[in-house]
Amino acid sequence: MVEIAGLASSPVIATSRVLIDFVVMAESFGNSFTFVEVTPDDGSEKQLWIAYAKPSQAVTLVLAEVSEGWTAEILPAEITDDQQDTFEELELMPGDVYRLTPKY
Repeated sequence: MVEIAGLASSPVIATSRVLIDFVVMAESFGNSFTFVEVTPDDGSEKQLWIAYAKPSQAVTLVLAEVSEGWTAEILPAEITDDQQDTFEELELMPGDVYRLTPKY
């Protein structure tokens, strides 16, 4: 038995609750990747981020990860199949963001 909020519950019910929470969270953030371009306030080189979230939420999620005063905007770009496969390997959860670093 597992105790949740003062109530005794079987492990199956507790696990089901976690799955329900995950499904609701995934539906809330969507199930696609969004490119976000970030500009530091000092004018230095821009950064490219991906967010596993709807475009309407991606900018806010990325800005929460960078320094105050930076700006961010959606980069309207199509994600290729190869990029999609690469991003899926990162195993991001809905609402996660990730800074992409250029290969030189």
